[in-house]
Amino acid sequence: IAQFADATELGLLITDGGGIVRHINPAASSVFGYAPAELLGEPVTIIIPERLRGAHSVGMGRVLSGHKSKHGGRPVEVAGLRKDQTEVPVEVTLSVWRSDGDIWAGAVIRDISERRERDARLLRLATQDTLTGLQNKSSFMAMAADQLVLRPCALHVLDLDGFREINDLYGLVVADTLIEAVGVRLSYLVDDDVRIARLGDDEFAVLQLNPAGEADAADLALKILGSFSKPFQVNGMDFHLSTSIGISLSAERDDDAEELLAAADFALQKVKKTGGRGYLVYDDAMRLESSTRRLIREELRCGLKEGQLKLYYQPQYDM
Repeated sequence: IAQFADATELGLLITDGGGIVRHINPAASSVFGYAPAELLGEPVTIIIPERLRGAHSVGMGRVLSGHKSKHGGRPVEVAGLRKDQTEVPVEVTLSVWRSDGDIWAGAVIRDISERRERDARLLRLATQDTLTGLQNKSSFMAMAADQLVLRPCALHVLDLDGFREINDLYGLVVADTLIEAVGVRLSYLVDDDVRIARLGDDEFAVLQLNPAGEADAADLALKILGSFSKPFQVNGMDFHLSTSIGISLSAERDDDAEELLAAADFALQKVKKTGGRGYLVYDDAMRLESSTRRLIREELRCGLKEGQLKLYYQPQYDM
C-alpha cells in the first residue's frame, strides 16, 4: 500500500484527530512545494491559507464531536498554501473514519491550476474582444441591460471615418494594429463610470453611467473626438484618424439595450451622411423620421405588389 501511495499521481494526505500530518505522498507534498519529510508531524494548517484556517478548525471540531463531515466524499475546490507562501487552487476529496477509537481524516488532492487557467481563458474568449481585450458585443450588451435597470445611461457608438480605405491600402496587419491603438487610447481616456467595448470591425461602444443629462453625454463625445486629434503611430507611419459618434440616452428604467443601440446607431448614420467627424444625439424627431421612412417603404412595396403605381411621361423645357 505504501508503494502504491508513493507511486500514484494522486495526492494523498492523512491526518490524525488533532490535525497532525501522519502520512503524505510525494504527489501531495509537491503540490505545496515541500518534500514529504518536511510535512510529516506538522499541523495540516501549514498548507491552509490563514483566512481559511478558522473554517477548517470549526469543521474538524464538528467531526470530533460526532457530526458527519459536510464535504465527506465530495470534491471541493479550495486554495492551498505553498511553501513560498503563494496560493495554489486544489481540489480536495475528504474522508473521515474511526480506528481503535481514534478519528482519522484523509484527503485526495489534485492541483487544478491548469483547469483554472483554461476556464479563465475560455471566459476571456467568451466575453472579450480577442484583438483589443475590450468587452465584446455580447458581453457588453448583457452588461448594458443590467445597468439600464439600475441607473440612467448614455450609449455612444463610434465608427472610424475612412478606416476601410486604410485597410484596403495598408493591409490587415496595419488595420488591426490601429484598432488595438484606438482601444488603448479610449481605455486611458474615460473614467471609472464608463464601460467600453468593440462591437466589431471599426465600431466601438462607450456606455456612460449616470450622465447628468444630454450636456454631460455631449461633453464625453467632445472629449473622445478631441482624443483623435493626435495621430496614431503604426510601423513608423502616422495615421490621422477621425471618428463619428451617435448617442442615445435612456429615458426610463425599463429601456431595452438593443433599442438603445439601434437609436445610437441611427444617430451615427446621420452623422456619417453629413461628412462624419462629429456627434449627434438621437431624439424623437429622428424616431419620427425613421418611422415615416419605414412607412413609405412599406407603402411603396405594397403599391408595387398590387399594381397601384402608374408611370407618366412629363417633358420639361427650359424656355
